[in-house]
Amino acid sequence: MKTLILFTLLFNISTLSSVSLASDCTCSSDPYTKIYTADGVKNTWYGGKRAWSCLYTCENSSGLKSEFRGNHKDWYVGEDDGLWGLCEGLVYVNEYNAYAGRFVWAFSRIGSFDPVDSKSPEVRSWAKQNCQP
Repeated sequence: MKTLILFTLLFNISTLSSVSLASDCTCSSDPYTKIYTADGVKNTWYGGKRAWSCLYTCENSSGLKSEFRGNHKDWYVGEDDGLWGLCEGLVYVNEYNAYAGRFVWAFSRIGSFDPVDSKSPEVRSWAKQNCQP
């Protein structure tokens, strides 16, 4: 019984330490600034690769705003469902498109996100220099 309690306690502590804490910063992206890089789109029979950049506007707790470009690279498996290679923080909704005869992902609005959790090295670097957890 003591072993089970100790294991449970250690598991909970290790789980909590791996959880990212929210920072005091926010970022958003402009959906019309996405640019595919030189090797930006590669499709294969099993999926595809995307490499792109987006313009981000980030703000720290002091109200200091910064605008910069963040780069992204990712591999996807299966068919492009419309959510491959998106700028972070954008909100898409799944709606039926009668012309296409299927459900598609459509841009809904610009949202914000915590830059500490970004997949872009440039955004994470900005967060490391400007945000407090």
